[in-house]
Amino acid sequence: MSTLLVGTNVSWDEFKTAFRGHHIPPGLMRMKAAEFMKLTQGTKTLTEYMHAFNNLSRYAPEFVNTEEKKIESFKRGLGTKLMKTVANSRCATYNEFVSGALTQENQDNLHVATKGRKRAFEAGSSQ
Repeated sequence: MSTLLVGTNVSWDEFKTAFRGHHIPPGLMRMKAAEFMKLTQGTKTLTEYMHAFNNLSRYAPEFVNTEEKKIESFKRGLGTKLMKTVANSRCATYNEFVSGALTQENQDNLHVATKGRKRAFEAGSSQ
């Protein structure tokens, strides 16, 4: 590994590569990249899934090095209910896609809560 000297012009990508090569063992990179590829939303909220995705994506840069790849990787792990409603979303950026998905999850949760209150009210009034 070459030593980075203060005052030299080093691109961010060169710095990240040198930093990872020095501080993160290759075995750990492979293990975390595999964990990233297996990541799914499962029972996590979208926010919890997003945090796990953002954390693990650092170890799999080849899958998130463009906005399109990042969106597709994120979609891959979404739960089926949310995937059904956001699958055809055409967002230019990852942040736009996640924002739309969060809005949809919130709408879904409000719908479920409203149905639950309606059922409880109907059950109470029929007694």
